Amino acid sequence: MGILNIFKSLLGHTGGKKKRRGGKKNTKKRTSRSKSKRSPRTSKSRKKVAPKTYTNKKSRMKKPKPLKKKKVQTQKKKISISATKSYKKPAKKARETEVGIVTHYFNKISVAVVKLKAPLKIGDKVRIKGKHDEFTQIVSSMQINHQPVSYASRGAEIGLKVKQKVHENDKVYKIS
Repeated sequence: MGILNIFKSLLGHTGGKKKRRGGKKNTKKRTSRSKSKRSPRTSKSRKKVAPKTYTNKKSRMKKPKPLKKKKVQTQKKKISISATKSYKKPAKKARETEVGIVTHYFNKISVAVVKLKAPLKIGDKVRIKGKHDEFTQIVSSMQINHQPVSYASRGAEIGLKVKQKVHENDKVYKIS
């Protein structure tokens, strides 16, 4: 092994380690002349930067915006009420009023804790809307402090049995 190390040192092989050339660091400021004459050792230690790619003028130009398609309007025939025999009044839309907000959900027993903003009673139809889903149900079971109640006033926190999973901050609306 000793002879092998001697041959390596004669050939300049350092075994992966770089030998430091002795002496002090150069503390002089470089001038424009010294920048152009850099040694190959300093160019290796510098970070490599990807060369700039030059493109032709066409690729630098702004791309045109796509044209909007014009909507074709068809003329609708006006039909008088007397001309049609089977005229029905449109159904009334259900009015929704915000009743409360879900503050917590118990997954195993499917119960939502709802902070009420308006009174609620058993038999009311409610819609629960959230970011994830929305569903409608009739209030069948309601509790305050683990006691079943049939009516809850504004400001109460109730436990409401729900048929689907709900999340915190879902809104509860009463459908009337």
